[in-house]
Amino acid sequence: MQDEAAAFENCIGAGRLEGWFCTSSIDNEKKGWGHLESYSFPGHLFFHLQRSPSLRGVRYGKKDPVTFEVVEFNGRCEAVKLLLPSMQQEDPEEAWKPEPREVLGQTMEGRLSCNWQLVKAQNWGFVVSDFFRGTVFWHITDNPEMLDLEFSKDDVVEFELYINETRGDQVRARKLKFLRAAVKDPRDEKAEENSQKRMEKKRRWLENWRKGPPPDWDCKGCGYLNFGRNKICKTCSHPRPPREEWPAEEEEALQKAVAPNIQSLPAAFKCNLPVQFQPFVAAQPGQAQSKAPSVLGPGRMGQMGHVHPPEGLPTPGSCFAQPAQIAQPAQPSTWHDPSGLQNQLDNAMWLQTQQPCGLQQVMAMPATSAIPVISALPPAAPAVAATPAATTPADEACFRDFDKILQKRADTEDGVAANVKAYLDEMSKKLRDGKAKQAFAVQLSRHPWFAETGHELRFRPGMGKLDVALTPAARALKRKAGEQSNDFY
Repeated sequence: MQDEAAAFENCIGAGRLEGWFCTSSIDNEKKGWGHLESYSFPGHLFFHLQRSPSLRGVRYGKKDPVTFEVVEFNGRCEAVKLLLPSMQQEDPEEAWKPEPREVLGQTMEGRLSCNWQLVKAQNWGFVVSDFFRGTVFWHITDNPEMLDLEFSKDDVVEFELYINETRGDQVRARKLKFLRAAVKDPRDEKAEENSQKRMEKKRRWLENWRKGPPPDWDCKGCGYLNFGRNKICKTCSHPRPPREEWPAEEEEALQKAVAPNIQSLPAAFKCNLPVQFQPFVAAQPGQAQSKAPSVLGPGRMGQMGHVHPPEGLPTPGSCFAQPAQIAQPAQPSTWHDPSGLQNQLDNAMWLQTQQPCGLQQVMAMPATSAIPVISALPPAAPAVAATPAATTPADEACFRDFDKILQKRADTEDGVAANVKAYLDEMSKKLRDGKAKQAFAVQLSRHPWFAETGHELRFRPGMGKLDVALTPAARALKRKAGEQSNDFY
C-alpha cells in the first residue's frame, strides 16, 4: 500500500497520463466515482465525477482508454480532468459552429447529455446542439417541466439560451421542452438491461441473506433429503429450491437440535414430527410413496387396513344403538398423555372417519345416553411400560419400586416427573456412597419410561444427588409445540 501511494505521488505534476477504466460508465454514474489503471503506477487510482465534469453523460466501457492528471486532494492522490481520446481530437465540423454567446435568445433543437436519474440526483445537466460549439449548462429550477419526465441520453429537446447574471455571466439553457426520444444503440440497451438485471438479482439476494450455509432440503421430485450444498438431488437430479423458499435460520436451529436424536425420541413424538424429520422411504415400483404417518397414530390401524375404534366407543355397525363393550387388545408399550388430551383427539378423529354416523350425531344425543361424551372422558392414567426381556433380576426389583411411583395419580406429565424427582431424592438420601448412587442411576436408566417420555436420568457427583430432566431434543419439541399452540389460539 505504501509503494502504491509513493507511485501516485511521483505522478503529481507529470502532466497528462494514459490509462484505462476499471469499470464501465453505467457503474461509475450510479456510484459517482470509479478507478483507473495505468502502466505509470501499480494498483488502482481513484477518481470522482465532480472533478471530471467532461465524463458526465458520456458512455464508455471497461478497459476503454482515457487520459488524466494526478493531483493530491484531501490528503490522497486522485485522477482529475479525465478525457476520452475522442474528446481530445478536434472535430472539423466544430470549427464553423458559432459560440453559444452568439446565438442568445434563439430557440433551437439539441440533445441531452445525461439521463433523468443523473439529473434527479444532482438537479442539473448539459445540452449540446448542431447550432453552437461545445455544451451548455441547464438547471432544474429554470426548467420545471423536466422534473417529472423520464428521459434518456441523446433525447431531442427544444430550448432557449440566455445569460445568468447571478452566476458570473454564464450561458445557460431554459424553457426545455421534450420533443422525441433518440434512437439508441443496441449495445447500450443491452448493457443497461444487464445492469438492471444485476441490480434486481442483488436486491433479491440481500432480502434472503443468510449468515450460515444453505439448509438441507427435501427434493420436490422424489422426497429425498439432500445436503444444503447439493444444487441438484442425488437421486433424481431435481434442482434445489430457490433462495426465497429456504426456511428461516431459527427453524433450522430446531432441526439441528432434533435431527441427531430422532431415534432416541419417544414414540408419541416421532409420529408428530414435521415432514422434514420423517425418514426417507423410497417408493416401490407400482406403489405410491407415503411421506406422512397415519393420522390415527400407532396402534389404530389393523393388519388389513381396518380402523379399530378407540377405547370406550361403539363399532360403526351398531350406529351407537347400544353402549360399547369392547375389550382393548394388548398394545405394545407406548407413551400416554397423562392429561387425557391425546385420547380425546384420537376419539374425535375416529368418529370423523365413520359414515354415516358422524361426530354431529354423537353431540346431538341426549344427556341420558349411555355413550360417554368426549369432553367428559376421564384422563388417562400414565401407562406402566413393560419390563424388557433382557433385564436382570436386580433390574426387575429396581423397576418394581419405580413402577409403583409411576402408578401414583398424576394429572399432568409434569406431575409424573415431580413424583419421579421425589423418589430420586429419597433414594439419594438412602444411598450415601457416591459409587452406589452411580450404579443405581445406571441400573434405573434402563427403564423404558425414560426413553418413551424423552427424559434422562443424571447423577450429579458434586451435589451427591440424582436428578431427572428432559433431553435437549425433547425440550426443543416441547417448546415448538407450545409455540404452535399459541399461534393456533
